[in-house]
This record gives sequence, C-alpha cells and structure tokens, in this order.
Amino acid sequence: ATTRAKNALYVGAVDELGAMSTFSSWGPQDDGRLFPTLCAKGVDVLSTMPGNGYKAEDGTSMACPTVSGTAALITERYAQLNQGRELPSALLRGLLANTATDAGRPGPDFQYGYGIVNAERAVEALEQGWYTTGEAEVRGSYTHTVKVPKGSMGVRVMLAWTDPAVPKAYRYGESVLV
Repeated sequence: ATTRAKNALYVGAVDELGAMSTFSSWGPQDDGRLFPTLCAKGVDVLSTMPGNGYKAEDGTSMACPTVSGTAALITERYAQLNQGRELPSALLRGLLANTATDAGRPGPDFQYGYGIVNAERAVEALEQGWYTTGEAEVRGSYTHTVKVPKGSMGVRVMLAWTDPAVPKAYRYGESVLV
C-alpha cells in the first residue's frame, strides 16, 4: 500500500522554450488525478555548485525552486493586500494552476498539467480581486456572482480546496480524495 499527497503542487520541468523535458514525470496519478499540477523551467538552469561555482543543471529539482519562489512572492503580495493575513493554501494552489500559461494539448493535460507557472498573471488575479473564498456544507451550496467585462473572450473558473487528511494507506488505484 502507498500514501500520496493530495494537497501538494506537483511540478514538471520544461526547457526555455516551454517544451517538455525528456525526464519529467507525466500523469495521470494511479487514481486518475491530474499530474503534474504545472511546469517551470528545469532544463539548463544555472545553479550554484560547491567551491563557489556555477553549473547548468537539469531536473524537476531545478523547476521546483521557481514555483516555490513564485509561491512565496504571491504569499507576500497577498499579505500586503490583506492586512498581513495568511494566504490559504487552497487559494495559492488555485491561483498558480488557474493562471498558468497553457502548454501542450489545449486545456489541462497529463504532461504539462495546467501549464507553465505565470507569476505575473497570478499576482494580477490577486490585485484585481479575481477570487473568492467560502465554505459549503456537505450537500449544501455556495453562490458567487462573477462580473465578466463586456468584450471578454471567456472566463476561467477553478474550484480548489484542502482535502482532509486521512491516516490510512491507500491501495494502488484507490481514490485518495475525501
């Protein structure tokens, strides 16, 4: 039996032109969930080396710091805009995924996830207030009205939540979502 994170960001690696790397893992996860969540540059990334040097490296371990740093800056901007309050993790994951630049097949896919991280669009969504948070009871409802400006070509809506932890081991293929 295995356990798998369900409230995490999974990051794939692309090159400087946004093409998928040869080493990045693809989805879906065994229970059908989207994998990766999004991508960032992870090919030929200049990295520090022992002895006060630098070297170009490849890996999802090169892409993850870009997403982590972007997440940290978005968290800081949220606090600036919201009297120092902490950014809910579900909102952060939703912002990063919904504002990613689509790549690969149109729409979310099992190679690029929601696309390539786009810090500028994520911060714009925060600053424009293009999000809401709320709660709905089981079998309940939550309503939010969205004003779409005249002349808009469309709207992207994403529902994100923090799924509760369950202390059990899941069988391969068994859904981990509560």
